[in-house]
Amino acid sequence: MKLLDRYLFQVGRFLNKKEKEDTLNELKSLILDQLDERLAKGIEEEQALHDILKEFGEPRVVAYRYKNTKPLMSEGLEAVMWVIIKNVAIFVPIAILLGKTMAFINSASSFTVMDVLLMWAYSIPSLLNAVILSCGTIFFVFLMIERYSEADVRLEVHEFEPKALPPLPKKVFTVSIVEAVITIIGTVLFLYILNLQPGLISIKHEGTSIPVLNQNFETILPFININMILQLGVAIYYLAKKKKNKITKTLEFLSQMFSAMILLYISNNNIFDQRVFDELGLTFLNNGFRVVMLVLAIITALGAITQYVKMYMERD
Repeated sequence: MKLLDRYLFQVGRFLNKKEKEDTLNELKSLILDQLDERLAKGIEEEQALHDILKEFGEPRVVAYRYKNTKPLMSEGLEAVMWVIIKNVAIFVPIAILLGKTMAFINSASSFTVMDVLLMWAYSIPSLLNAVILSCGTIFFVFLMIERYSEADVRLEVHEFEPKALPPLPKKVFTVSIVEAVITIIGTVLFLYILNLQPGLISIKHEGTSIPVLNQNFETILPFININMILQLGVAIYYLAKKKKNKITKTLEFLSQMFSAMILLYISNNNIFDQRVFDELGLTFLNNGFRVVMLVLAIITALGAITQYVKMYMERD
C-alpha cells in the first residue's frame, strides 16, 4: 500500500495542519472502501488501487476539494508562473552576484579568495530580498491575469498518473525551512561580526576598550570562515530544494566534524585576551569555558557520526 501512502502524503502537502489529519483519515477510508469493493469483484489489488487514485485525481485538486476552495489560478497559468519563477530565482541572484563581484574586483587593489567568498556571504541577504521581491511581483502579476484577464490560458496537461508520484521522503532527508532560514541569517551575521566588525567583540574597562579575542583566535578564524561558508551553502540548497540527499548529508557530516575539530582546538588553546579576565577578576571562567568547548566537541562529533550512520540505516 505504499502507493496510497505516497498519494496521501502529497494531498497533505496542500492541507492546513488543523484539518490535515482528519481529512487524510477520511480520504483514506473512502479509498479503502472502494478498494474492498473492487477486490470483491476479483480485480487485482495493485491495479484496483491505481485506478481508484487515478479517478480521484491530482492530489492538489483533491486537497482543494476538501477545503471547499478553488485554487488561486488555473493549472495552466500556474504552470507558466512556476516556470518563470524558477528561472528568475536562478538568474536574478547570479546576475546580482556577478555585478557585485566585478565591482569588488575593480575597487579592491588586492584581495584573496577568502575575501571574495566573504563578500558573497555578505551579499546573501540582499540576494534573498531581490529573489523574494521578484517572485512576489511575478505571483501578483499572474494573480491579476487570472482574475481580470479574459484570456483563457490553457496548457496541455498530462493525465494524472499515480505511479509517477514521488516516493515518501525519509525522515533523515526531510528539511526544516525554519532551521535553514535561521542558519542562513545566523551564519551571515557571525561572518559579518567576526570579519568586518571585530571591534564589537570587546569590553569597556575604565574607559579603555579591551578586545576579547587574541591571536590564537585569529589563527583559527580562516578555518571558521570556511566551515561557516560551507554550512551557508548547504542551508541555501535546502531552502531552494526543500530536501536533502546523500551528498548534502555528507557535506553536513564534514562540516560538523570540522566544527568539532575547531571546538577541540579552542579547548586546547586560550583564545581570549588574558587582560579581560585579569581586569575583571574572572580568571576561573577561562578554564571552565575550555572544558565546555571540549564537551561540545565530543557531543558534536558523536552527533555527526550518529546522524551519518542513521542515513544508511534508514533505507527502503
